[in-house]
Amino acid sequence: MKLFEVVFGASDEVLGVIESGVDFEKRIAEIYQRCRSPQEIKASFDQLQLELSSQINDAMTRTRRQLLENFDQEVLDKLRVSMERGNDYLDRYERLLMKVTQFELDGHAQFLEGQHGFHLQSNPFTESGAIPTGLYELPRRSGEAHYYRQQHPFAQAILKRARERELPFAEVAFCESNAEPKVAALSDYAGSAGELSISWLTMKSSEQDENYIIIAAIYDNRKIIDQEIAAKFFSLPVFGITEIASGVADPQLATEIKSQTILIQQSVSHRNSSKPKWISSSAGRTT
Repeated sequence: MKLFEVVFGASDEVLGVIESGVDFEKRIAEIYQRCRSPQEIKASFDQLQLELSSQINDAMTRTRRQLLENFDQEVLDKLRVSMERGNDYLDRYERLLMKVTQFELDGHAQFLEGQHGFHLQSNPFTESGAIPTGLYELPRRSGEAHYYRQQHPFAQAILKRARERELPFAEVAFCESNAEPKVAALSDYAGSAGELSISWLTMKSSEQDENYIIIAAIYDNRKIIDQEIAAKFFSLPVFGITEIASGVADPQLATEIKSQTILIQQSVSHRNSSKPKWISSSAGRTT
């Protein structure tokens, strides 16, 4: 069970892999009822460990294999499990940043396979001043590398260009079976076809603007796909993109985006109205 001491959200099915065939409760209850001295208890537990060690080791091996082979990305994002690839694991936003960066720097940088970094060979933003070439890493592993992160001015320029890019209608073929790691939530949509639309929403605030990406998607027979599930399509590999010269989005998508926009506006409005008011008192203290 030590494997799961730092796990959040592990399913009963996975936990059951360890317990399968090992009835701990029954054996411990027998020891408790039978033994009457510390020496007897220690000897009984030593014998129990000896008898069950092979079963425990086999179960632990199977469970580790299940973790590495069968857990999809959503589960991995909730886990803090020590594994061989743990040191190379990037959180969700870092992975997304590197994917956008790789797309926007096509022809300007050489990316390091599996090392979460790239060598910038030329400046893609000649209009915005000098950007140093060289090695960029996320996270930084070597002293000579630039520490690349979302707040870095270079990353901000890349994200700004990506947001402002005009995207034509296109037919995109996603490959669910080759996803690594697996995205279990999308298995029900394999072989389906549908439409998907994305909208960018900015909520103005006196403190700080809030940005939201709204996704609306429908599939067979115009059934709505939950927004969180629809977003997962973009974690799948793509094996075909065909630009469509002219297209018209399904009106149901616009309706869904409008509905989600209203929900966000109501949530932000409620949150702002429930913030505590800071009032100066005559004694110079605040409440």
